[in-house]
Amino acid sequence: MKTSLTIYFLFITSFLFAQNLVPNPSFENFIICPNTDDIENAPPWFNPTGPYTSPNLFNSCAPQWPSSNFGVPLNGWGFQEPRTGNGYAGGIIVYDEVSPPEREYISVKLNSPLIALSTYCIRFYVSVCYLHSLPNGYMGSRYAIDRIGAYISDTIIQLNTNYIIPVIPQIQNPTGNILSDTLNWMLISGTYNANGGEQYITIGNFYPESNTNKIQISDSSNLSFGSFYYIDDVYVIDCNDTLGISENDDTNNLINVYPNPASIELTIDITMTNKYFFELYDLFGAKRKAVTLDCGSQTKNINLTDIDNGLYFYSVVDRNGSRIKTGKLLIIK
Repeated sequence: MKTSLTIYFLFITSFLFAQNLVPNPSFENFIICPNTDDIENAPPWFNPTGPYTSPNLFNSCAPQWPSSNFGVPLNGWGFQEPRTGNGYAGGIIVYDEVSPPEREYISVKLNSPLIALSTYCIRFYVSVCYLHSLPNGYMGSRYAIDRIGAYISDTIIQLNTNYIIPVIPQIQNPTGNILSDTLNWMLISGTYNANGGEQYITIGNFYPESNTNKIQISDSSNLSFGSFYYIDDVYVIDCNDTLGISENDDTNNLINVYPNPASIELTIDITMTNKYFFELYDLFGAKRKAVTLDCGSQTKNINLTDIDNGLYFYSVVDRNGSRIKTGKLLIIK
């Protein structure tokens, strides 16, 4: 019995994480506990603009500042808990102490190339570095900016530069939406229609100063960085995989479940001639939500704040227990 459960667990775990094409998406795997400015310590992530720049890796295995610059949550650049796991990456999105202003990027090769004509859901999370005092001055961010995005490419980017990678990102935080939250993780997301063969994702700021909006979040004259951001939980997922729904449509019912992936709330638009029930299950078959859907037309909002990240299954069942609609739901916070 124990062996069967172990095999089942491994199968389900592999199925769940196979959805994400980004290897080491939350920077949990590393060669040695971080002690230098070296994103390559979290393979297969790499620095596409080395050796002139040095994006960072942070993990709770390292001593916290001031014993180490790479600890979690307190490190040499600021204070932040990981969004998930024990670590995250970080980089200088704009360093305005030099001319031209410096940029840092992080890149990784995907687990498999993108498929032509497929649509991919891409998202990652950022947090602007929180200021704190250090013996040699101040570290952190003088500014919060809006220009952080992701570029998808079929070939590797490797430039010996500390300035802008001259490409247009396909995924971009909206212009004017200043990413200024120092407490919470902020989501950057979008969809990408693949040409086929793309196999790299690069994250950073691809715009010049003239096209980057910013606000000052610190008035310290000693602050040494322009804008430093932490990065965590990078996803590239085939949108069809997250929306793969097996349906048995009842002509008397109209049921629309969205968004998918979902984060903190799920919405159900329904037109029902009878009472039905919405049920949400985890991968081990445990029921996590049960909501009554009354007859008539209505919109039902379901709170997901108590549900962890992962893949779930849902069913809409009638009073006899027959399933009239089933589907998969991916929750990413």
